Amino acid sequence: MTMKAAARALLLMCVVVAGPAWANVNFISMSAPANVAAPLSGFSISYKLGGSNLLATAQVRFYLSETPTGSTGVWPLFSTQVLLGRTAGGLYIPSPETRTAYVSRFSMEPNAVAFLESIAADCVSRNMYLLGRVDFEAFQSRTMVVGLNELPDFSFTAGSLTPGTIQPGGSTNLTFDVHTRCPAATTSTVGLYLMDANYQVLSVIGGVGIPSGGGTSRFPPTAISFSASIPPGSYYVALFADANEVIYESNENNNVGVIPLQITSALAATEAAPQELVPDVTLPSEVAGGARNPPPGDYVQRLAPQEALSVETH
Repeated sequence: MTMKAAARALLLMCVVVAGPAWANVNFISMSAPANVAAPLSGFSISYKLGGSNLLATAQVRFYLSETPTGSTGVWPLFSTQVLLGRTAGGLYIPSPETRTAYVSRFSMEPNAVAFLESIAADCVSRNMYLLGRVDFEAFQSRTMVVGLNELPDFSFTAGSLTPGTIQPGGSTNLTFDVHTRCPAATTSTVGLYLMDANYQVLSVIGGVGIPSGGGTSRFPPTAISFSASIPPGSYYVALFADANEVIYESNENNNVGVIPLQITSALAATEAAPQELVPDVTLPSEVAGGARNPPPGDYVQRLAPQEALSVETH
């Protein structure tokens, strides 16, 4: 090595270690929203870089972590390579402008997507740390609340009466699914009622216990028997989620589903088809306001109280 080359190498070494102005490339600033309710839908990180590098590029990475140092629970969010500009002294430095990284499910690794999906499914926010790192420098961290505290919301997703047309004194099999994505803290009850064509309650059929937690509870096909004295006509079997009103929900206006039922004195062979549930029915105000608990009528055999159903899906 010539004396000139050796002097240049020594100069570069001194420049790299001399002080903060010529330290390895790192963050001058890093900012992001303090609360991100739906991180998979996307959010932005703003940052500025400073320092210098012997290489013409620097790798910028962002993570979500349970700790400010990344010692446990680290999920990669975004990575990009930044081009640096060369100086007269031979080092490379980043341009001074503010940069923006847009983070969404499409920039994340699969394990980060799965982790954030689990937070969304739990419907409870988490206190986390946003970490930034340039090459192999120390982490920069910012606190971030991820997810949203959400209330349960019961609604009926399926149901049927089979058959949907019977004679007075006949019976039909009822089944239904009731779902809430966000978990309920306590058990509740689905109330079952017989209504006329104008949604007036005629008889109480019974109640079905729904367990705490989230997911879909399924009521298996169960026979409901009707009195021989019930007049022919059009009726509904109505289902009221949280009939005992013990769950505070995010939407209290989608708790009712109805299934049409025809009572006829002359039953044709072609009338054995099922009737399907109609969800999210808006009832007259006097019914929706609580006038749905008459004494058991004589049109239907009252079902014994059902034990809480098991959660089938989540």
